[in-house]
Amino acid sequence: MKTIHIIIALFLCSAAQPASALSQEAFFEKINPIKKHLFHYFPDQLCQLLGIPQPEINIITAPQLKELQAQSTNLLVVNVLTANYYHDCHIKSSINAPLPKLVDIAQNWDKKSKIVVYCAFDECDAGEKGTILLSCMGFKDVADYRGGIKEWFQLGYPTNGPAESEYLHVRSMQDECMLYPELLVCSRQTRWLTP
Repeated sequence: MKTIHIIIALFLCSAAQPASALSQEAFFEKINPIKKHLFHYFPDQLCQLLGIPQPEINIITAPQLKELQAQSTNLLVVNVLTANYYHDCHIKSSINAPLPKLVDIAQNWDKKSKIVVYCAFDECDAGEKGTILLSCMGFKDVADYRGGIKEWFQLGYPTNGPAESEYLHVRSMQDECMLYPELLVCSRQTRWLTP
């Protein structure tokens, strides 16, 4: 009986490949048909579509990111929101690679770079999905700044852009949902919109 349990355990371990074990060819084959709809998928759905277990996501806080920016020359801070949100307000010196275009844009990046991905605010999951995609592409040092541009802006840290989007100025998640019910920038909005 013990032998059967060992065999089953070995099978399960071999079937669940880490994100980095997914071949580049297999990754691109699986990601290309769904790229346009990445904002709509939950992170676990994305992992299922890619055929990988949901990875543990490295999380970074606003103070940690601010310190990293001051110390690191090999840091790439990536906003994965659509261009209109990026131009309205983004972390100073960050670049825009909207989630549906992230894979194509990231192909030219140095795999040794330290990358921090961020989106709108802590309940938005676009940054988490960005870290999953980059991990699948072979980037080893990727973190998700969960607070997003909203937290960064409200802390008074350096930003670029006029910061006119209302979500940057409100405090509660419910208020954010009511401001933009028609704009889907992350899958979690579907949960907020259902009573």
